[in-house]
Amino acid sequence: DKNGPECLIRREPNHGQTAFHLAVKSGNVSLIQMMLDQFTHVAPTEELLKIEDDKGNTALHFAATKTPHVVHLLLQAGAPVTSRNSRGLTPLIIAVMTNKKDDIIIVNMLLKFGANPNDVHDATTLIHTAINLKLLKVAGALVRAGAKLEVEDSDGKTVFEKVNRPSLKYLVSHIYFPPTFISEKERTECMLCLKKFGFGRRKYNCTLCGRLCCADDASLFIPFVQFPQGFPGRIHKGAGVLDDKRCCKTCFNVLKGRANAAPKADKGFIARVIGIEWDEVNPDKLQAIQSAGRRRG
Repeated sequence: DKNGPECLIRREPNHGQTAFHLAVKSGNVSLIQMMLDQFTHVAPTEELLKIEDDKGNTALHFAATKTPHVVHLLLQAGAPVTSRNSRGLTPLIIAVMTNKKDDIIIVNMLLKFGANPNDVHDATTLIHTAINLKLLKVAGALVRAGAKLEVEDSDGKTVFEKVNRPSLKYLVSHIYFPPTFISEKERTECMLCLKKFGFGRRKYNCTLCGRLCCADDASLFIPFVQFPQGFPGRIHKGAGVLDDKRCCKTCFNVLKGRANAAPKADKGFIARVIGIEWDEVNPDKLQAIQSAGRRRG
């Protein structure tokens, strides 16, 4: 039957796109849902969702530039989240690159369904792309899902060195997973005051952000119970969670402010669909940073 569900996988000659690709590009949610329902009579919907056009784009690659409802529909149906097109772009990379309003809805959806927050684009990790595009909220969403602040960009700069103090405080407030401590071999000066580490000068890592600091700039302590629950041992019961942990001044103020703030409840469709509570993020879904160097993305 030329009008049956099989027609959904036929490709047009110019770009190798199927009728389903075109439906997703149109953004018509009702049409997309109807096509998914029809295809179930032929094969699992995952088979339709993983079909690529001539440039390696799946339906989700196109949806990443559309409305949250289209993205949510495809993700719920089993669309592959980490597939790369011929340019090496994943749906998450596309969602960040085409983001004009620093909107985190689609980004959070993709992250919740297993997209890699440390994905590499243009020889650097995606958080640097977000920072370069001045997408601070997007960068915060990536950090919350596990993006590393200490990874260098192609110019050898970390996120710590690229943003101003208010922006850094915002990003640090989104940390959920423990950092990779920056070592003495990588830094010869305090990452806060920039003073050189002289002979016998004490230096410490901030427990929350991982920066290497002098004793003056990492002289504050805060109970482990006030750290994010993604830190190993944080959710265990016992006296250990009351142990004080050393912090830099920025992280101390962030953790203190969070402890004093009353929790806010999000309601509505968007919150239900994309709300990533700290306890919901699955660390097993995070992928290792892809890099040629030790830290550089």
